[in-house]
Amino acid sequence: MKIRKQYKFEASHRVMNCASTRCSQNIHGHSFIVEVILESGTLDNGDMVMDFGLLKPTVGTLFDWFDHSIMVWSHDDDVMALANTINERVVYMPFNTTAENLSKMFFMCISNILSQTEFKNGETDVTVHAVRVHETATGYAECNDSDIPVGHWKKVGQLAFSHVDPKDAILRVINQEWRFDNPEVIND
Repeated sequence: MKIRKQYKFEASHRVMNCASTRCSQNIHGHSFIVEVILESGTLDNGDMVMDFGLLKPTVGTLFDWFDHSIMVWSHDDDVMALANTINERVVYMPFNTTAENLSKMFFMCISNILSQTEFKNGETDVTVHAVRVHETATGYAECNDSDIPVGHWKKVGQLAFSHVDPKDAILRVINQEWRFDNPEVIND
């Protein structure tokens, strides 16, 4: 059984090295819509895969950090120099901030959050089936388990958290996957 939860956030970025001059040469914004598709082979005591309310304090907070932010690839020196002077909310990423890379990062972050969620109503084996990141109403990128390198997912999935903190989940996934060493990736 699969369930879907939708999240939204407003953010801007510049996509370096893409074919479109409009996207590669200009900071531009999107009303991002992120679809998180969860699955389980069994239903909990309330006949649900899981209660969506369990996601609000963790996964909901994850997307709130991106709202009204500028997402900056750490290799984009021009935007990095500008971002902090014009915006209080800047998310520094060790990758080009494409919908493809965002869907992969969100997939891994949410998987890590779920692995640390304390289920109390008979939920079992709840996993992330896919994450879709819509930049526009007509286009999205989707990540699923097959997009995560073999062997890598198990290593990321074994990360231990003292508590479920979405910001910590982002930092751990980024550090693990992209070998990013800056502990201050996200500025609140």
